Amino acid sequence: MQSTDNNDEFMIDELSIVEEKETIISQWANEIVDFSDCYGSESSISYSAINICGRPSKYPAYGDFAECFSMRKYGPSNEIEFSAKDKHELLTFHDFIIIKYENYVFPRDIRVYETYHPGSIVRILAYFANLKKWKTLWQTLPAPVEKKAREFRPQINKFNSPTRILRIEFNHSFIDYYTGIDGVLLTGVKCKIPAKKPLTEQTKIKGIIQKKLETVQFKPQRTPSEAIEDFLKNDLSKFMENVGFEREEESFDLIDHYGSQREKKITDVPYEILCNVVSYLDLKSLYNCSQVCKYFRNLVFDPLLYTEINLKFYWHLSTSSFMESLTQRSHLIKKLDLSSCGYFDTIKPNDFIKFIQTNGKTLSHLRLNSSQFMNTTCIETISITCVNLIELSLRNYMNVTTERDFVSLAMLHNLEVLDLSRSGIDTIALLNIIKSNLNLKQLNIAFSSHHVSMDEVCIQISAFNKKMKSIDMWKCHNLTTIGVRALSECSDLEELDFGWCLRDEASVTESFKLLLQNCVNLKKLVLAAIRGISERDLENISTFCANLEHLDLMGIVGVSSEMCLKILQNCSNLKLLDISFCENIDDVNIIIWRNEFDTCIKRSEVPNDG
Repeated sequence: MQSTDNNDEFMIDELSIVEEKETIISQWANEIVDFSDCYGSESSISYSAINICGRPSKYPAYGDFAECFSMRKYGPSNEIEFSAKDKHELLTFHDFIIIKYENYVFPRDIRVYETYHPGSIVRILAYFANLKKWKTLWQTLPAPVEKKAREFRPQINKFNSPTRILRIEFNHSFIDYYTGIDGVLLTGVKCKIPAKKPLTEQTKIKGIIQKKLETVQFKPQRTPSEAIEDFLKNDLSKFMENVGFEREEESFDLIDHYGSQREKKITDVPYEILCNVVSYLDLKSLYNCSQVCKYFRNLVFDPLLYTEINLKFYWHLSTSSFMESLTQRSHLIKKLDLSSCGYFDTIKPNDFIKFIQTNGKTLSHLRLNSSQFMNTTCIETISITCVNLIELSLRNYMNVTTERDFVSLAMLHNLEVLDLSRSGIDTIALLNIIKSNLNLKQLNIAFSSHHVSMDEVCIQISAFNKKMKSIDMWKCHNLTTIGVRALSECSDLEELDFGWCLRDEASVTESFKLLLQNCVNLKKLVLAAIRGISERDLENISTFCANLEHLDLMGIVGVSSEMCLKILQNCSNLKLLDISFCENIDDVNIIIWRNEFDTCIKRSEVPNDG
């Protein structure tokens, strides 16, 4: 992930933009602002995010190219989202990448060059610095497409504002292997952005009232949502009937004290019924409801409506003022997801700190993946306040400024799920966190720094977390057979990801056999690109892993057809087998196996790019 100086994104005045009407330019991305996931590591360009920059190097060829950008996920996501009512199908994405271009343009055309398993792009947004807002250029529902290289050219919405930052969102539900992207071309009308004069210089020639107005931010009141109005007018009575509310005299008297019939009002509905109604509304609708009338505003301020808040899909609408409003409503909050929030200072660290200090004691689940406002003080506030936290996700937190950034997390003692993938955590901090959280069951430390000693981490896990169920060490360094042997003491393990680890080990047979013998509950085992895996290791898998459902052997040269067949025969629960780039297995056998076994067999080969 590359850092970028975004201060210039704040300096654009809408009145200073000048369109160069005759100048249409096309440009390739030249910088990565952020991304949620990547197959490649920071230390390599293979499959890494940086490959999306510049001109395509492989298109129009189709295949699994290391020179393209790929993510680690494919197929439907098994991640359980907080607040299911906020998970709108048009907003649902699994991953994203934010790219930057050299010149500001009024966007008119976008072309994405997909070279492997296309079709996962579901939304493209642009950041308009003069508006200080993200706008959707194009979106769709996920759908399967033909497996061939394509120049994806969606019909984008036109905005008369300049941009040079795009965010592409992916939903992998209908792709059955890793996607590959070779480049993104942005075409638009070039515009001039004159240097903005300092505010103090402008105010010298303006009156007192004008000077005052420039320091005030006006927030016009939004009108109520048409959907909410329609529901209240037309569908509320039907809902009341469905929940057993009958319009009978003994249950709902429409006759006033004077014996005359009067019109039924919304305030006549029992408070409990209305609470039940609004509990089905998503977060955006609740906020719209608060603008209907004072009665509804009081109704939707009930803290029981905000026990689970998911802003992952509303990241572009989350601001400091929004966080302040949530702080007042969320006194009973249990689960909070602020992933992807805070780009370009829309949320500041103090906004988050205030929220946690006010409401953090009730939090049990907290996800802050790619949250831009996070810093050391935020982590320390979480550690001090969120004493009941059982899940914490800080994926892609690379804003490490001091060695004490993660140290305070050892103050937490109830963690069961911890995600520190692609974070800047060090060995000492990680060892202390493991020691302090004896109930830890899921640990993701994929892409950890070269400086983290994985053997020490594994030894610590075996000493303090014997009930561990899932460990992800994808592309971690400094793991040897010593660490593998230590993990054999965690007999409850169900998922192990050693992908691209153990690269310097000539043989892992003895420690690996001990691990498989003791961990008989293993359901997922990722051994991608481990050079030391031999036929004996594969035979041990077929012998001891009767419960195995997912096995990744991608890139293991020593895999033979005979041993693959043995695994398929003995591991009867196997649902997925990845034998991509296993050169000793011919295509004829794969065709036979696919017909004979109820197992999805993944097969990718070295592409011929012509």
